[in-house]
Amino acid sequence: MDNSREGPLARVAAAFTAWAERWVPDAFVFALAATFIVIALASRRTPVFEVVMIWGGGFWKLLEFTLQMALVIITGYVLATTRPIYRLIAALARIPKTPEAAGAFVALFAMLSAWLNWGFSLIFSAMLAKETARRVPSVDYRAVAASSFMGLGSVWAQGLSGSAALQMATASLVPAEVRAIVAGEGMIADGVIPLTKTIFLWQSLVSVVVEVALRIQRLAASPALETVLASLPPESPHLGADALVRTSATIEQVFEELTGETPPSVPVRWAVEATYEGSIRFEEHHLEDSTTVRPIIDALTRWVASILVRLADLPLDFLPADPKGEP
Repeated sequence: MDNSREGPLARVAAAFTAWAERWVPDAFVFALAATFIVIALASRRTPVFEVVMIWGGGFWKLLEFTLQMALVIITGYVLATTRPIYRLIAALARIPKTPEAAGAFVALFAMLSAWLNWGFSLIFSAMLAKETARRVPSVDYRAVAASSFMGLGSVWAQGLSGSAALQMATASLVPAEVRAIVAGEGMIADGVIPLTKTIFLWQSLVSVVVEVALRIQRLAASPALETVLASLPPESPHLGADALVRTSATIEQVFEELTGETPPSVPVRWAVEATYEGSIRFEEHHLEDSTTVRPIIDALTRWVASILVRLADLPLDFLPADPKGEP
């Protein structure tokens, strides 16, 4: 990809990324520094030796939970790298034929696999993104790579390996003080919340994850991302209790195969895409009376229509219609 043709925002982002990769320390350095800061602050009221002993005793209380998370990652990695799973990945990567389908396809399987096991999804989705990008040469690799993180950015916490749900379902991981607070509400007798009241609660399963992707394609020139973003609100109106939040905006460059007429380093068309994500949670009264769902859907459709009108008013240059009907 020719970085000289990137927009100013992309060049600034690349510069910050390069700076961070060179100068920002590893996460362990921050954890170590925070440990010494906490010890220093605690030592103002408690002897240093006693603070260290408290820290050491508390550290081992996390061992069971730490091993749970380690096993999630290790077993997920082992499963994702087996030969049958690789053959499955190769078969799945043959399905999408266009860049748009490739991004959506990887995002779908990233979310499905994350619900089963986020450690498995981390490896599986990365391998699927790489294999899909190899089979769809015109796809924007940055977009398909971002799609592979959709599972970790959306559904994993409501899945079978959600750390919060697993922790609250394991008695040895929940401090007695926390169990007493939970039990004091009268809903959970022993203060340990079973998975049937978190992951497998019907409200969680019925929760509808919504992603709205607004895409402008067949552009004759690279659009100004700042101009497009100015037409896109940061979030939607409230749809029930929550709103959809704008999470990403990308400019895609499409290159044709080498034909002798167009240099392979020059994009032949551009596209811009913005994504909104969120969830609509259906409560019991929604299931009892379907007419209560209509105001939510109506609000969503009106909001999407208003954004489409704004985008249509932008001064963008489009290519002529393709007689073959290709995007």
